[in-house]
Amino acid sequence: IQNFRQQDKQLDQYVDSITLARNRQTRAEIAIDDAEQLTDSAKRKTMEMINGSLSDDDRTAHRQDLKGLYDNFMNLVNAKDESGNFLFAGTQSSKQPFYRDSSGDVRYAGDSYHRTAQVAPAVEVQTSDPGDQVFMEIKNPFGDYQPEYELESGSLLLLASATNTNNADISEYAVSFNVDANGQTQYELMQNGNVVSTGMYDPQTGVEFGTLTMRFEGEMLDGDTIALERQDTFNVFDAFKKGIDLSRESIFDASATAE
Repeated sequence: IQNFRQQDKQLDQYVDSITLARNRQTRAEIAIDDAEQLTDSAKRKTMEMINGSLSDDDRTAHRQDLKGLYDNFMNLVNAKDESGNFLFAGTQSSKQPFYRDSSGDVRYAGDSYHRTAQVAPAVEVQTSDPGDQVFMEIKNPFGDYQPEYELESGSLLLLASATNTNNADISEYAVSFNVDANGQTQYELMQNGNVVSTGMYDPQTGVEFGTLTMRFEGEMLDGDTIALERQDTFNVFDAFKKGIDLSRESIFDASATAE
């Protein structure tokens, strides 16, 4: 009878753990869903600011809206569960995970571990995701590089992808385009400031050099340049901050529009 009572008590503890785990996962799922909606709204707001028909006052209003979305996003990533623990702080649940420093950059104060709950003998389930992995270590959609544009006025050139199968290659690359009087486009690829490849640009193959492959889209102009810096991941906070900063640039700045 005593053994049955102990087992019954243990089962109650497991039921409580299951309830706690479900509540934590549900709150985290809702927070991530809300974060997706905020970032989607921010993306649409940013795309609207590229519209050349907007007046300066309209762009200022859109920038204020974007700042509001960013503030809401900061509140969301610092959300708490029903027990007052931060959802995205890893195992440092009593510590606010995200804060802005004096430069406006977002820092992470949590750790990179997952919280767990034991729901059965020798069975643990994950009940949280650390905030740095959710919001600051997002796979780069370009591949392995982040572009920096130096485009001529009116250019519509964009980087589609830039991948490098050699993970040890941390060189900085830059590709420039020259369009002659016949409309033929030549490219010049530089590695760490030195020219390493030149030739006729083929939109079907892009630009290839060793283990590096680059693809482009949009119409390019003579003198367009794209610099590539190795970057495997990016974070949402930098994207918000960059979008707000770029909204102050002229609508006629092709480089800012591409960024």
